[in-house]
Amino acid sequence: MLRSFVEGLRESIRGRTALISLGLFLVPDLSVFIMGKRLPLRDPGEVIKIIHEAINPVVPTQARDMPGFLLLFFALFIGAYSLKDEPDVSSRPAYLLGRFTGHAIVLSGASFASVILGFLTLVHLGAPLNGSLFRTVIMIGALFSFVVIQLLALGYFTSTLVENPSNRLALVVSAGLTLLIILPIAVSFIFMLMYAPMGELVKDPAVVREETWRYVTYYLPFEPTLQMNEAMSMLREQKSRANVLNLVVFSVLYIVLATLRFSRVKRSRPG
Repeated sequence: MLRSFVEGLRESIRGRTALISLGLFLVPDLSVFIMGKRLPLRDPGEVIKIIHEAINPVVPTQARDMPGFLLLFFALFIGAYSLKDEPDVSSRPAYLLGRFTGHAIVLSGASFASVILGFLTLVHLGAPLNGSLFRTVIMIGALFSFVVIQLLALGYFTSTLVENPSNRLALVVSAGLTLLIILPIAVSFIFMLMYAPMGELVKDPAVVREETWRYVTYYLPFEPTLQMNEAMSMLREQKSRANVLNLVVFSVLYIVLATLRFSRVKRSRPG
C-alpha cells in the first residue's frame, strides 16, 4: 500500500506539472500589479481587496478577473485527467491518494505563492507593510489553497464517474460553470428579490450581511468560492470557522468518494 502511494505521489509531481502550475498561478499577479498602479495603497483594506479580487472573482465581470477564475477550472481539469484506468499497483486507493497528495502539494503551493508574490508586488508599489496585514494575507493564501484543493478533489471524483474523456470534459465544464458562475449569480439574484423590495438594503445592511452569511454557509456549503468570500468577510469573527470547515469537509468528501469508486470500478478501455 505504501509503495502504491509513493508511486502515485511521484507520478503526480514529476515532469512539467509543477512548473506549469506555478506559471499559471502567477498570472493573476499581473492584475494585482495593474490595480496597484491605479489605486492608492495607504489603506490596508484596499490591499486586501485587490489581492482577494484577483484570486477569487466570485463572478468575473472584467477581463482582468478571468485569469484567477480560469485557474479554478485548471484545478478541476488536473483532477479529472489525473488517473490511469488500470494502474499496475498493489493498492488502487493508495495510488489515488498518492496522486492526489502530490497534486494538492503542487497546486496549493503554487496558489499560496501567487498570493504572497501579489502582496510583495503591492508592497513594492507602496502598500503599508505591517504584521496585521501580513497575517491577513497569509489567511487569504491559505483559503485560496483550500479552494484549489477542493476543486482538485472534485475533479478526481468526476474522473471516476465517466469513462469517455469527452464525456468527462463535459461533466467537468458543467460542474465548474454551475459551481463557479451559476450558483453565485443565483444567490445574488435571490437576495436582491428578498431584500430590495423591503428596503432592507438601505435600512439595515447588517441584517442583510448576517442573512447572506447564514444562507451561503448553511445552504450552499459546497460552493468553494462563496465559502472563501464569506470567510474573508467574517475574518475577524469566530463565524469564519464554519466557512473554512465547509472547504475542508467537502474536499475530504470528494476524495473519499473518488477513492471508493476508483477501488471498485473496472473499466474496459483507457479514458
